[in-house]
Amino acid sequence: GFNTVWLDENVANATLDEAVNQGFWIVPMMQLPQTDDQGNIPAQLTSQQVIGKRVSRFLDQEAVLCWDIGSGLSFEKSSLVSRSAQSLRSADPLRPLAADVWDGFQRYSRSVDQIMLGAHRWPLFTTMELSSYRDWINQKRRLAQPGTYTWTWVQTHLPEWYMQNLGVQEGQASIPEPVGPHPEQIRLMTYAAIGAGC
Repeated sequence: GFNTVWLDENVANATLDEAVNQGFWIVPMMQLPQTDDQGNIPAQLTSQQVIGKRVSRFLDQEAVLCWDIGSGLSFEKSSLVSRSAQSLRSADPLRPLAADVWDGFQRYSRSVDQIMLGAHRWPLFTTMELSSYRDWINQKRRLAQPGTYTWTWVQTHLPEWYMQNLGVQEGQASIPEPVGPHPEQIRLMTYAAIGAGC
């Protein structure tokens, strides 16, 4: 039932073509420009020409669902994200922008026009109950401007620390015992997220 794939903006053309040919919607993960020591962005990195060139190969495919402009974003990056979003909007005014935010929900929902704000955490294999997980998501959603579209990732993998405790080596293909997350857990987290307004 999956119909969308997130791809790094530097993905190989062959992989991009394969995803589109398989019928997937594409969400390019755009890299934010780096700032200098004073926190300034070189003007050429946010210019409409540069942004236009970076997005054109995705737009040629006509399969872009939205643009992912960052993950785990903090309050301090909101100005940088806002400027990058304006340049991206100039290159493609039709598609929405999505960002996964750690803090600064109010600022992001005000400074970036029509942004879809995401928040996530991985509750499985911790002491967090699903009801607390739902409350956490709802709290993050309520920190944004009213009416802001909010979304979340649902945990479908084991945390890295848990894998290390199991003695699983990096790059190991599989784990001999089924340890989860189980389909029922993923389903319940999805229901909790939808119940919280995502």
